[in-house]
Amino acid sequence: MPSDLKQRIQDTTLKSLTARNRYNDQVTAQLTQALKQAEDEVARAILQYRSLGSLPDNKLAALKGLEKLQGELDDVLRQLKRDQTLVFRKSTKDAFKGGIAQGISELTSASLPFYADLKPDSIDKLATKVFTIVDTNALDFMTQYNLTLAGDVNRELADGIKRVIMQGIIEGKGTDDIVRDLGRVVIYKDSFKQAGTKVFSKAQYRMEMIARTEVLRAHNMGRIKFHQHVGIEKLEWMTMGDERTCPVCGPLDGKTFPIDKFPGQPAHPFCRCTNLPVLSDIKLKNI
Repeated sequence: MPSDLKQRIQDTTLKSLTARNRYNDQVTAQLTQALKQAEDEVARAILQYRSLGSLPDNKLAALKGLEKLQGELDDVLRQLKRDQTLVFRKSTKDAFKGGIAQGISELTSASLPFYADLKPDSIDKLATKVFTIVDTNALDFMTQYNLTLAGDVNRELADGIKRVIMQGIIEGKGTDDIVRDLGRVVIYKDSFKQAGTKVFSKAQYRMEMIARTEVLRAHNMGRIKFHQHVGIEKLEWMTMGDERTCPVCGPLDGKTFPIDKFPGQPAHPFCRCTNLPVLSDIKLKNI
């Protein structure tokens, strides 16, 4: 592939990745906000039961209160799961379609026949059309996989909340201390880097890791499905080429693979890599 053509495609890809990362931030913010709301509601429910710490003195009353509290917490976590399900269903589909649009934009930047004169609106419309005709079985699988991962986090969160409450009761702690022991959700960009080991902090870290990794996976899968559909046979691995490039992905940068044997991307949690279509000596199919 001529160097100037490759550079145009690479520039288009980098521009598209900026949009992908911005969308990833939006998805993460939605999930973090839902978790923050759940944290606030859990705290309010617990603080209503000021007598929880009196278990050694009044076991029957405390146990009845604990049963009622558990019911309220279950309601909070069910709502959290519903909110997360909506976010993951939409974001996985949107990221997949965004990957298709990126693939189209790359061919537009290469000035290939049919694609050369496409404008942004036309690219969006074509991406929607392609989405309806490419194999979306992988999308369905990824969506369910993401929901399974989120469900695992929710179960760990529920178990962790219960464990902290019971431990607090055993130790005779007041409700303020129990709430404090549950930790906090931190609302700011890249907050997962600051997450500690408390219950809500761990849930935040894991949920953000899932969002950032799986949105990228859906985006890359959309691109690959588009490339396969139009007849592209090879892809080149592309890292960001900066100080954050890891030892796993660094050696892969610039290597080409048959599209049906291309290594999985993301290669690891928080991976930022993507791929470039190899356009030498191919004849693209019509959509």
